[in-house]
Amino acid sequence: MSKYSKILLEMKVKKERMIIIIHSLREKFKLKGLIKKLNFPKLTYMYWQKRFYRENKDEYLQERIKSICKYNSNYGYRRIQTMLIGLKQNSDI
Repeated sequence: MSKYSKILLEMKVKKERMIIIIHSLREKFKLKGLIKKLNFPKLTYMYWQKRFYRENKDEYLQERIKSICKYNSNYGYRRIQTMLIGLKQNSDI
């Protein structure tokens, strides 16, 4: 994983944590005050709030990809894709 992708992943985790914090404190405080104090964009909060409780429709696919990567850590995206489709890829390629 490159340094840039690690930074992006950390930023996503930070946003999710901030959303959870704001959501939990929203019952006690006004949203406008929380967002102002935490210096968090309101549009970002609204965007994540809509998607917070949405079920992941690709969960089964993600679990299959993780299991393939666990046992075949050297596979690239092409081999993983063929494993998902159920085809056998030629070992010479």
